[in-house]
Amino acid sequence: MEPLLALGLFVGIPVALAAVIAVLVVSPRGSYGEQGEQGEEELSPGAVLITSAPATPNPAALPSTRTDHSATAGGAHGNW
Repeated sequence: MEPLLALGLFVGIPVALAAVIAVLVVSPRGSYGEQGEQGEEELSPGAVLITSAPATPNPAALPSTRTDHSATAGGAHGNW
């Protein structure tokens, strides 16, 4: 194989694949694009973004101070 042809294939195939993927990502898909043009529906940011409640500590999941002796008897301190 000639070096110029090899270089063309080595560079051309990934560039062509990237172009195809970019076109598929940017182009509207099927009825979604058609429906968006016919009935312009305004969406609020809250309807689009997926949110969750802030993480709060669960006091029931915390170890009890009466029964927990891992700080003095176990863990890294117990192994030394």
